[in-house]
Amino acid sequence: MNMNTPERHKVFLTRLVILQHAFIALWIIAAAKLPAFDSSADVVVNSTWQKALLRWDVFHFLHVAQSEYVFEHEYAFFPGLPILMQAYAKVYDVVAGNQEITAAPFLLSGSLAVFMTGIGSIQALYDLTLNTFKSPSMAFLTSILSLLSSSPATLRFAPYAEPFFTFFSYKGVFLIHDDNLKVSYYQSP
Repeated sequence: MNMNTPERHKVFLTRLVILQHAFIALWIIAAAKLPAFDSSADVVVNSTWQKALLRWDVFHFLHVAQSEYVFEHEYAFFPGLPILMQAYAKVYDVVAGNQEITAAPFLLSGSLAVFMTGIGSIQALYDLTLNTFKSPSMAFLTSILSLLSSSPATLRFAPYAEPFFTFFSYKGVFLIHDDNLKVSYYQSP
């Protein structure tokens, strides 16, 4: 099989995303040993890896997942990620035997969902670029360059909404471009 085939590219990109996530996980664990710039996570969790994931908007997603929408400012955070986090926590509750649920299953489920979305995003970007430019090498290069984000922990590991937005944006544009999605706005009269 030729290395320049889309199938080989996608396999390589999937492995690259997995490798990147492993590297980021090690980086987060190492960085968690350093003094925190913001000690807010100390109030919510005790575990080092949980403190490393609990930053900025993750506080709000975690609170919505644990307690639903309580405060007015939480309505700025869409419910998709908290719903995924709640579903996993409920499964964890059943498996663990109805023990008290801590922040751990919520944070772990959010990170797992972001990880899976990262694999889907790079493949969706590859498909979109290939469909647009008809060049496997350009699609491959574009996908590799997309992994060089300015905040890899946020976009690739922490439970944030941005990875889902990225995936659905790539997939939506691909479907519109490929005429698999008929939207009345784009159809001519």
